[in-house]
Amino acid sequence: PDAVVYCDPPYASTTGYAHSFDSERFWCGAEEWSKVSEVFVSEATVRPGWEVLWSIERRRDMRTGDGRMSQELLMYKGPHSGS
Repeated sequence: PDAVVYCDPPYASTTGYAHSFDSERFWCGAEEWSKVSEVFVSEATVRPGWEVLWSIERRRDMRTGDGRMSQELLMYKGPHSGS
């Protein structure tokens, strides 16, 4: 309780990772944490009920030279956010 939590999980619906990651399970946990703590999450898509604090367009994959752009967001939800 009363903590500040920052999460940068693997973005949902993006390139796979070496280990599996359950995005829905993560978001269920983040919703619970936000009931008693300030929670900030980096993600590529807007999550209903979360406030977008910041966004930027970035290259999708700098390693391979993929020129496509994607959105990166910083979202917030907490006990006093009104959601």
